[in-house]
Amino acid sequence: MHKQDEASSNNPQFPFPTVSGCGGAATGPIYEIGSPIFDKVIIHLDKKYYGGDKFVIEAKNNSEKNRYIQSATLDGKPLNKAWFYHSQLVNGGRLVLQMGPEPPTIPWIKQGQL
Repeated sequence: MHKQDEASSNNPQFPFPTVSGCGGAATGPIYEIGSPIFDKVIIHLDKKYYGGDKFVIEAKNNSEKNRYIQSATLDGKPLNKAWFYHSQLVNGGRLVLQMGPEPPTIPWIKQGQL
């Protein structure tokens, strides 16, 4: 299951369910994180509209067996919630999900951050 996809920011079909757009949080739209189907996705951002060049989502150790997120980092910093802001995506960066075969014994998501 080594899949990779690239998407343009003007492509209306998001090629993966790793993140899904969600309505307006108090500070702006958010993306919720779920188990990925691709190992790596690169979203190319149009510089006319966004500050970043690309946003990369990478699922390490991803497989049909390893379908549980063990930990996540956003731009190299631990992400302890199951979402991130639209502004973080359009500024470019990297979301890395570490996958495993069992739900983590210590949740990577802090209580109240769902």
